[in-house]
Amino acid sequence: MEKPQFADDIRIKGAYTGILLRSPVVSGILQEIKTPQLPNNVHLISAADIPGDTKPFEIPIFPEKELSWFGQPIALLLGQDPALLETLVQGCEIIADSTELTRNKILAAEKNYSLGNISEAFAHAHTVVEGKYSSGIQYSWSSDTPGVIAIPGPGNTMIIHTATQRPGHVRSSVAACLKINPSKVTVKVSRMEIDLDSYVWFPTFLACQAAIGARIINKPVRLILNREEDFLYSPKSVGTEISIHNALDKNGAILGTRIQIYANFGAFGIFAGEILANIIQAALSAYNHENISVEAKGFLNSIPPAGPIFGFGLVQGFYAAEQHISLIADTIGENPANWRKNNIVQKGKKIPNPLIKELIEAIEQNSDYC
Repeated sequence: MEKPQFADDIRIKGAYTGILLRSPVVSGILQEIKTPQLPNNVHLISAADIPGDTKPFEIPIFPEKELSWFGQPIALLLGQDPALLETLVQGCEIIADSTELTRNKILAAEKNYSLGNISEAFAHAHTVVEGKYSSGIQYSWSSDTPGVIAIPGPGNTMIIHTATQRPGHVRSSVAACLKINPSKVTVKVSRMEIDLDSYVWFPTFLACQAAIGARIINKPVRLILNREEDFLYSPKSVGTEISIHNALDKNGAILGTRIQIYANFGAFGIFAGEILANIIQAALSAYNHENISVEAKGFLNSIPPAGPIFGFGLVQGFYAAEQHISLIADTIGENPANWRKNNIVQKGKKIPNPLIKELIEAIEQNSDYC
C-alpha cells in the first residue's frame, strides 16, 4: 500500500500560500499590525476574522491582545505569489507594548503525593543520597516540517490535509473556530515519519489558522512552515529540574524518598496535569521506596508551548530516576544492576513490573554495563 504524501508535496490548483506574522516580543500587548499597501489578491487574516471560537483548545488561534511568546503567530498573510508575500512580510510592522515576564510566576499544574512517614524514614537513615537532574527543553526534528492544506467546499464544508496523530482533535477544533458542525470537516491524514509526539496538538493549531483563511477568502490555503520557523517556534519538550533525596538502611535499601519536581511548560500548559503525573510516576520508577513524599509544580514561561514531545513526561522522570539509582549504587559500592534487581517493587506493592528484572539482565548480557 502506497504511503500518503507529505502535506508539502500536495498540490492544489489555485491554492493561496500562507505566511504567519509573528510576535516581536516575548510577552506584551498587541497594539497594531501595520502592513504596506496590499494588492487586491493578498489578504491579512487576524483574530478579528475568526467566525467562531478564538480558542477552541488551550491556545488562542490568533491573539486578540495578549502576546505570550516570541514568535507567537498573530496573523496570516495570504497570496498566490510566494515571492511577493515574502517581500510584503518584510514590510509589515507589529506594534506591541512589551511587559515584564510575569508568566514565569503562573502555575500550570501542581501535584503532591505522600505515602507512609517520610520524616521517620530519614530519622532512621543509615545513609542519605541526594541528587539533582535536569532535562533541557528539546526540539523534535522530523523529516517533514509542520504543514496544513485547507480546502473550502460547498455548504461551509472544509477538507484538511495534515500530519496528525489526533484527526478527531483537528476536526472538532476547526469546526469550533469556523462555527460549523464537525460533520462538515473532513481530515485527511498526510504522511508522518518519526513523530515523537510532535503531531499530537500542533497540527490542530495550524489547521485552524489555515481553515480560517480558506473560509474567509473561499480559496484553498497552503500553510507550510519552513525549517527555521519549525525550529524556532514549534512546540518543544517540557524542561525539568528534579531533586531526589533517599534515606537508605544499612543494606542500601530505600527507607524513604523525597522528590521535588519543577517543570517548564512554556507559554501554555498543554496536557500539563497529565505530563506532571507521568513525571512523578517515572521519577519513582519501578523500585521499592516504602515511604514517599513528592512535590511537583509546572510553571508557564514566555517560550513556545512545551508539551508531549518525546512522550508525555515519562522520559524526563525515568532519566532522573535511573541516574539517581546509579548514584545510590556508587555511593554504597554495589553493582548497579544487582541493586536494581534486588530492589524492584514486588507483586502486591505499588507500580509492579515483572519484566524489569529480565530487562536489566538483558542489558547486562549485551553490554559492558556494571
